[in-house]
Amino acid sequence: MPSYQILINEAYNAAKSKFGKNPFTFNELVNLVKSSPDFADISGKLGYLYNELLKDTRFLYVGNKNWVIKAFLTIPEINAYRNSLYDLKIDGNDVPADLNFNNSPADNDPNDEVSPE
Repeated sequence: MPSYQILINEAYNAAKSKFGKNPFTFNELVNLVKSSPDFADISGKLGYLYNELLKDTRFLYVGNKNWVIKAFLTIPEINAYRNSLYDLKIDGNDVPADLNFNNSPADNDPNDEVSPE
């Protein structure tokens, strides 16, 4: 059985070539990976695969148990998925004030500053 990193890479490459821009479920992905002779017996690694799917930035969860490959999406499409999933109202250019790290020092409360030791 190939290594775990090879497993997630196989999942990515298989999903990219089979599903393209179309959403797919985890079960569809597992069945696709299992169709490869090198990965026919991944039953004991499904938890690992799902965990890696959550962490791998090449995949994007889009709700209703569906995933997509981010490489096929535009930034506005990614933002639309995220907005609908998390009920955000961000168009890609707007940054909520609490996430804006480009504030000048004058914008900060002096009580928040850390004094040098």
